[in-house]
Amino acid sequence: MTGDLSYRVIQAIADELAVDEMDVSPLTESTDPDALEELATYAGTTIEFVHDGVVVTIVVCETGFARVHTERGASTRSFTG
Repeated sequence: MTGDLSYRVIQAIADELAVDEMDVSPLTESTDPDALEELATYAGTTIEFVHDGVVVTIVVCETGFARVHTERGASTRSFTG
């Protein structure tokens, strides 16, 4: 993981799965963390991928903040930063 966004994604997945962050597979198994960080610099961008059975959606707002949404089953969690 290369940056704050990648770390927040791992935190969100761990929270969704109710596991420790160390139990989440490395992001490199499903996506390129450097590419995530780069894409997240463009306002209005939406990135979606599946990691460890969790759908991760990153929405970059016009203000530059990235929202990380995770969904598994019927629950949805959202983290902003």
